[in-house]
Amino acid sequence: ITSCNDIVDYNDNWDDELTSYGPPSIRKVATPADTATALSSGALTQMIIIQGNNLTDVKTILFNDVEVDLSTIYATRYKITLPIPRILPEEVSNTLTVTTDKGTTNFPFEVTIPPLVVEGFYNEFVQSGDTAQIVGDYLDLYEITEELGTFNLNGVEAKVLDFTDKSFKVVIPEGTPDNSVFTMSSPRLDTPLSFKYREFGDQILNYEDLSSNGIWAGAEFVTDGTRPADPDLLIGKFTRFTGTYSAWAWTWIFGGGFNLENADIAANPQDYYVKFEVLTKRNKPINDFENISIQNIKWEPGKGVVSLNTYGEWKTIRLNATDVFKDDNAPTKASLAVGWNSFGISHQPGNEVSPEFSFCNFRFVKK
Repeated sequence: ITSCNDIVDYNDNWDDELTSYGPPSIRKVATPADTATALSSGALTQMIIIQGNNLTDVKTILFNDVEVDLSTIYATRYKITLPIPRILPEEVSNTLTVTTDKGTTNFPFEVTIPPLVVEGFYNEFVQSGDTAQIVGDYLDLYEITEELGTFNLNGVEAKVLDFTDKSFKVVIPEGTPDNSVFTMSSPRLDTPLSFKYREFGDQILNYEDLSSNGIWAGAEFVTDGTRPADPDLLIGKFTRFTGTYSAWAWTWIFGGGFNLENADIAANPQDYYVKFEVLTKRNKPINDFENISIQNIKWEPGKGVVSLNTYGEWKTIRLNATDVFKDDNAPTKASLAVGWNSFGISHQPGNEVSPEFSFCNFRFVKK
């Protein structure tokens, strides 16, 4: 009688790398896409890999003084995969700290802190009684929230709602006057931020009397809102640019000029914005190939996002006066002077296009 053994003996010493045998150490930080290249810094929410030894049984991980939610990590003996928390530190030490059951290790690592971005009112000229929107970025990181922020309109507490990291809404009471001031603050802001509501500034184009602008091109695009498919009026007549244009066709949307009476604008253009409102139809955004020039600046509203779409709503645009009237040969780096100044807006698409967008309320406003 003979017999055989068909049992396969597996390696009983297989290592699942889930056990540590000493205090933790960090060799480098990298990304999942490139584990060979060491990082010295990272951004909020960025996914990273901490490489080293004895990195299991994690008790805490800190970036500066911000603690990581351990439910977001995956740890083995030789690496920890995790996202950098989207929380601002109270104190910046530029240190990554990992604590396990067997000890603590520190590693130099900088988390880049995004600056607060607050552009102001999406549309500075909404009607009183309506709801205005404040737009920016990282608002929640800087505690600009309904619970932690303070919001006032002309010194009176304002009603705010619909908060996200990029915007929130402000109810503008009926009868709120022009040039009203909206102010907001939070525990993370050293000084409050304020924005003017319906600030007319120094008007550039007088749509009610274009002869004062010496208009020589673009009058056919000016409307009072009564033409078919015109958008709602914002403050009066406006330019509505429409039609079909072949690739590289040059069209003057507006050609003319204006009399500048404010000597401070001419002397200190760096202290001023050129502001205006723009509106696009939902199905006809301004594409990045449309090449719109406003006086001396090539305005590229779709740059980085392919197109600008205001979805049928008026949107306030803010440009530096020294960019719109750029002149490197002038002492002020701008072509502005007291008296007559030329002003033009042109359109030259790189592809055939049938645009439909509107402009109004061109003005100088002090920063």
